[in-house]
Amino acid sequence: MSESRTSFLGHLATGATAGLLAGAKVGILEVLLLVVLKGSLRDLEALFYAVVAYSVFGLVGGLGLGVLGGLWCSVGWRKPGWTRASLWATYAAAVFGPAAFVISKYRVERDLLGENPALTGGVTGTLILLGLLLVVALATLALWFVARWLLARRLRLVARPLGSLGLYAAFVVVAALLSYGPALAGALQGGAKTPAGIPPDLRDRPNVILIMADTLRADRMSSYGYTGNQTPHMDALAVDGVRYTQMSAQASWTKPSVATQLTSLYPSSHQAIRKPDLLPSDVVMISEVLQEAGYHTAGFANNVNVAPTFNFDQGYDEYVFLEPSYHFFASESSSQLAVYQGLRQINERFLSRGKYPQYFYQPAEVVNEHVLPWLESNQDSRFFLFIHYMDPHDPYFAHPFDGEGVARVSTPNPDPAQAAALSQLYDGEVSYLDDYLGRLFAVLKQQGLYDDALIVLTGDHGEEFFEHGGWWHGTTLYEEQLAVPLIIKYPKQAPPQNPVGAGTTDDEFARSLDIAPTILDVLGVPAPETWQGVSVRPGAEAPRAEALFAEEDHEGNVLHSIRTGHAKLITANEGNPRGLPTTELFDLRGDPGELTNLAAEEPDTVRLLQAALERIVAFAEASAVAGQSGELDAATRERLRQLGY
Repeated sequence: MSESRTSFLGHLATGATAGLLAGAKVGILEVLLLVVLKGSLRDLEALFYAVVAYSVFGLVGGLGLGVLGGLWCSVGWRKPGWTRASLWATYAAAVFGPAAFVISKYRVERDLLGENPALTGGVTGTLILLGLLLVVALATLALWFVARWLLARRLRLVARPLGSLGLYAAFVVVAALLSYGPALAGALQGGAKTPAGIPPDLRDRPNVILIMADTLRADRMSSYGYTGNQTPHMDALAVDGVRYTQMSAQASWTKPSVATQLTSLYPSSHQAIRKPDLLPSDVVMISEVLQEAGYHTAGFANNVNVAPTFNFDQGYDEYVFLEPSYHFFASESSSQLAVYQGLRQINERFLSRGKYPQYFYQPAEVVNEHVLPWLESNQDSRFFLFIHYMDPHDPYFAHPFDGEGVARVSTPNPDPAQAAALSQLYDGEVSYLDDYLGRLFAVLKQQGLYDDALIVLTGDHGEEFFEHGGWWHGTTLYEEQLAVPLIIKYPKQAPPQNPVGAGTTDDEFARSLDIAPTILDVLGVPAPETWQGVSVRPGAEAPRAEALFAEEDHEGNVLHSIRTGHAKLITANEGNPRGLPTTELFDLRGDPGELTNLAAEEPDTVRLLQAALERIVAFAEASAVAGQSGELDAATRERLRQLGY
């Protein structure tokens, strides 16, 4: 049938069905791209959502094109006499091409270029954009020719409404089977089983509870001398244990810092540094070591950066990602899709009347609702338990929750006059977390687990409140970003069992790198030879670190820092987006706020620290495992973006 004989309704039907299938193809291609780039079939879970969501937008776009095509013909303008196959292929290509370009541009800028303004802007960015436009245009043109040829000669039925709907239904069924089949099979096999008792060779070894509070600054806890807020339950843990006063993270955002905690490797060694990076399978996590030693290993993760999608579930018998509550019927896998990101942007900016934590992360109350029943079920086992609380992380919410909140994603650069108010909201979040940690400790005591357990409380990085002209975290290596708490209650250390050593402080350097080796040292389990940290247990034989090293490669900011004694050197790449000086030297003894750069005045000190810094960088890079990078599913991208990354 030629276009001249196609009615207005015929144009609508052809446009709608062509758009429906074109949208479904966009969804399929995005998910397949994720699977190929990340090397994981886990992302197939997003396939059903991708097919349905993109096809809805394709349907709307196709209907719009059908209206235009119908009007073109109805007003009597020249009609080229296209066949139905040509018309269907044209509508499909017109829907597919723009959508493919938008998604490809998003992927390239965020995943491949790391949102580096030096690469995404200016001449370089323009050339990349033009190249991408050319590739998508050629791919769309090829799609048009192939679709037109197939529909004209082999698959005429698809160009008709019933044929298109039948093919679309087949896409949906296959997508549903691939998305939900593995989960259904796992459910039929049953969930995680509670271990039967304590293995004989572990009866004299303690349970281990590693508590990681995201974005918790040490100087916002009263046990670390803060007077603007009280944290009585964390302070009580310090009274029962050892408080490390010179604890430092090795990175200033979650993924590389937590990876260092759990693998005892510098970021350059474990290679989980940038947003798309997976934690490589070649690393040895503490969960793997303890699982092999007979411990029942469990983790409750609360930040997408340490979710199973980034391979942080290695070595766990149970690893639960406490997913945020998603809009639009999405799940964690489908929240990584670009279509979900767009929908959520619209909702957050124009439709939402307030901000609530469950749409960003699960608050401490919900974390405890998962952890406390788990403890009840596993109290007669020997376990390693990783608990991840998110509450100090933005958005900062008023308590009790009333819809008031300030998020990095919607307020990337607050008015400097708001620093005190935001800092106060942050303090409220720390108090809220402290309250629920107190409830956790109370249950441990009620169950008889507290005294004999090894309990570690730490943070992954800090937060900036305009101390250095900026906000949030991940783009500097100043002390407000790196100085995190470390409190360790050793087994049977709490009074009255063993009052000696309880309530003491350790003033030597301690690092995130040292957490896993310390745990194994207490348990008497040999540490893997690849680990780079040392035990900080009181009385440990290994010499402590003489320098604190940190590094960052985040959003175009490539940073390194080293601290020896009170001298601290920070280096930054030329033209970094944050606008940091390339070389900064501080004397923390007289300038703890790092406000006076002494690099020009003390070049000899800079050279000495630079040489030491280069040695550590060379060591870390020489010890690097094979990195694994993946394309971030747009939902993961969106989840990261909502958390400010």
